[in-house]
Amino acid sequence: MPSLVSHKSFASFDFEGVRIDGATAGMSGVRFGYLQDARGDRIKIETPAMRIAWNAEPRTPHNQPDASIGARLALSFGGMESEGGQRVKAFHDFLFKMDDRVLALVKEKKGALWAKAMPDAKIDSVYVPSVKEPSDPKYDQTFAAKIPLEDNPSPASDSPRDLKTMKISVFNTAKKAISPTECKAGCLASAIVEASYIWCAPGMVGVTWTVRSVLVKPRKPERTFQFTDVEGFESDGSGASSTVVSGDKNKKRRLNGTGDEAAGARDSTGDEAEAGSPDY
Repeated sequence: MPSLVSHKSFASFDFEGVRIDGATAGMSGVRFGYLQDARGDRIKIETPAMRIAWNAEPRTPHNQPDASIGARLALSFGGMESEGGQRVKAFHDFLFKMDDRVLALVKEKKGALWAKAMPDAKIDSVYVPSVKEPSDPKYDQTFAAKIPLEDNPSPASDSPRDLKTMKISVFNTAKKAISPTECKAGCLASAIVEASYIWCAPGMVGVTWTVRSVLVKPRKPERTFQFTDVEGFESDGSGASSTVVSGDKNKKRRLNGTGDEAAGARDSTGDEAEAGSPDY
């Protein structure tokens, strides 16, 4: 059974023992190499507890509705420099050292990983690091791992969230299995991820990290009554009309902006709240 690398062993991990086990050809000129540790096992990591950067769910890239559906678990490095952030910082450093080792291996094996000659400088320029830089500097760096998906046999709609389901085990802090949909932005989570393979395309190369299981502390629903303007409901002080007008075939309800004219309004937990999420 592969050993699990965690904050207890990040510093002592044998990076020099990491190697590429063979190379296989994929579609569109992409080739894959499989990573092994010094013992010949797959590299599995237990991340420290980190905040989820955006909701983990099946989706297509922004403005690309016809693209393939994918899902990522993105963990934020926010706060790693603060007191108590040593474990997150150790994970951050581990990923950079792993990337350095992978880059060295890719250059060493480039003849098998690319059909055409690839200069070392070119490989450096197209390498996709495991720590993702945000497109907007107001967001923190992230580590985004791939979530395996499977077809939903009875989707309720043609939305990516209905067409695919996330094929991972998710547990709460009471060690009980819960739905993968509980992996929401802002929740504290730790994941077991595997360095599945290196992918090498003519214009891009990097490591695919795949999620195997997640430990998450779900958000608690708000159960405390906090509203102060109850009188407005009693006197209808908003001026809104709740009159229902009956017609021969249709009934129309006017609720001062809560009808069809507001149907396009987005929930604050939707894409506009996830502007820092990358395309994939």
